[in-house]
Amino acid sequence: VDILPHWARTLSFVNPILYTVNAFRYGFFGTSDVNVAGAFGIMIAFTAAFFIIAVMLMTRGRGIRE
Repeated sequence: VDILPHWARTLSFVNPILYTVNAFRYGFFGTSDVNVAGAFGIMIAFTAAFFIIAVMLMTRGRGIRE
C-alpha cells in the first residue's frame, strides 16, 4: 500500500479485501500494512453492513418469483 500513488492508497483503504488479505498476511508472516485490530473491526463492520443489506433485499423480495 505504501508504494501506491496517493489517490490509489486512499481508494484502497475503503476496499475490504485489503483488510482481509492483510489479516491473513499477519497470520502467516507476522507483518501487515495496516493495524490488525482495526482490520478485524473493519471486516466485522463490512460483514454486518452487507448482511443488513442482504436481509433488506430479501424482505423486500422485489423481482423474486414465488
